[in-house]
Amino acid sequence: MKDHGTRLGVAVLAALTLVAVAGPWLVGDPLAFVDRPLLAPSLAHWLGTNGQGQDVLAQLVHGARTTLGLGASVGVGVVALGAFIGALAATRGGWLDSLVALATNIALVLPGLPLMVVLAAWLPPGIGTIAAVLLLTGWPWHARVVRAQALSLRSRDFVAAARMLGEPTWRVVAIEILPNMSGVLVSGVVGASLFAIGAEVGLEFLGLGDLGTVSWGTMLYWASNDSALLTGAWWTFVPVGTCIALVGFALALVSTGLEAQGRPAALLGMPVATPVRRVDTPESRTATPEDVLLRVRDLSVAWGETRAVEDVSLTVAAGRTLGLVGESGSGKSTAVLAAFRWLPAPAQVTGRSVHLEGRDLLTLNDAELRTTWWARVGLVPQAALASLDPLLTVGAHAAETFDAHGRSPADAAEVLRARLADVGLAPDVAERYPHELSGGMRQRVAIALARLLDPPLLVLDEPTTALDVVVERELLRELLAVQKRAGFAMVFVTHDLPLLLGFADEVAVLYAGRIVERAPAGVLRTGGARHPYTRGLLAAMPAGPEEARTPRSIPGTPPDLREPPSGCRFHPRCALATERCGRETPVARDVASGHLVACHAVTP
Repeated sequence: MKDHGTRLGVAVLAALTLVAVAGPWLVGDPLAFVDRPLLAPSLAHWLGTNGQGQDVLAQLVHGARTTLGLGASVGVGVVALGAFIGALAATRGGWLDSLVALATNIALVLPGLPLMVVLAAWLPPGIGTIAAVLLLTGWPWHARVVRAQALSLRSRDFVAAARMLGEPTWRVVAIEILPNMSGVLVSGVVGASLFAIGAEVGLEFLGLGDLGTVSWGTMLYWASNDSALLTGAWWTFVPVGTCIALVGFALALVSTGLEAQGRPAALLGMPVATPVRRVDTPESRTATPEDVLLRVRDLSVAWGETRAVEDVSLTVAAGRTLGLVGESGSGKSTAVLAAFRWLPAPAQVTGRSVHLEGRDLLTLNDAELRTTWWARVGLVPQAALASLDPLLTVGAHAAETFDAHGRSPADAAEVLRARLADVGLAPDVAERYPHELSGGMRQRVAIALARLLDPPLLVLDEPTTALDVVVERELLRELLAVQKRAGFAMVFVTHDLPLLLGFADEVAVLYAGRIVERAPAGVLRTGGARHPYTRGLLAAMPAGPEEARTPRSIPGTPPDLREPPSGCRFHPRCALATERCGRETPVARDVASGHLVACHAVTP
């Protein structure tokens, strides 16, 4: 809740809730006869009396407890019921999914207000009846929304794994599906509460509630019944109307703020920064050379007790390309995302410094980082489709990026056309939705959006993983041509070492969260690798047409980082390992100019 509107909405709701909880003990009995009917506000009765001689202030405060309590409980109940039914139907599929889809479609076609009026008039009057009517008529919309989300989640690997483990469907829904759409559910509760309060007030105003209960709706009913508008007794309806409007205004602000958290503006330049613990040393305060664009020193990342990245140091010069390579789980993506504070908050990030153009990103607050993301460094994620909002066109994504950085969204169209042309896409792509694009086109769009504000550094997190070889080579050729013209630097993360050696200036090899070798790409291309792991990766490469060799895999498997081996983490798989390797962690040393190796068996 970083925006002022959301904070204001929460503050108004908190104040009204406090009045509803504590106020009834301070204002007395709302049904007691206290004075002559329709007395104007005075020191004795701050909001006057109604047509029955009851204190309006007492009724307003007691009514707040009834109305707000019903709104919150119905809001939670409607979303909980609709979410469970929708997620269960999507997960089970078959006849149940068809039945729920049919029921929600029919319910949404029926006119809502007349249906609520008929049901409320037919059932016995009371707050419980109104709550039941709102619950019965409100859940289909939420079931439809959650079902649509769950249909996309049910094909994810973690859901498939849970079902393969034999978990019952209700548990898959409750543990795997619903928690992964918490943003939709919370926003739904806010909207449903607003709907419930408005509907309750409307039904009771029509006389369909328990008229002996004090609520904001019954206050308006009695004001109308006493012809307060005609007699000028404004105090019987203006205060309660103002309170209803305040609640609606506050809930609308909160709902808008929650919705904004999941929009591309929150992803393309407006996310919440990863908290970090900076290790301040004299070395971390030394100046970064002018020709170095990015300098990372001793960066570590932990998830609970698991150290996923340990003491990673990198440098990238302006206009150059650094490649990060390693097996799956080696920490490549985690390291670069942590450097720019893009990891989710549970990550525990520590480091001495991460200097980008001379500014230490580890010392910046959220507001300062937002001016840096996408303006000074852009990200091309692994899954372009997952990073694009399916409800927005490509052009709308660009407009939101401009808006998030204080620039006119109207100027985004021209810039976007130029960026799309850079990666070989036609201008009309700006009018398309993500689902209308092929995999290669989506990846090009992701590159165009990352370059929208012309950052001097581009981070590409395995951008070609899901592409076939032909599209991969074509995309890479276009990217390198754009880099040559624009002069930006790149950090390219991949597990494809042959691909990386074809264009990178420098390569850093990671194994189990640590950099084991960093060298110019030309050195590795010409057989200059020194670390046994790097040599193993090169030996596993497919042989060229003129090479008389057979690719060899590295024996063993990467270690479990929850219980990593002591000393050098590669020693259980290394043919050169000695007793020292299992006891001492090797320190990276220069074996040549610009060539660092962390291995006890390697000497300068």
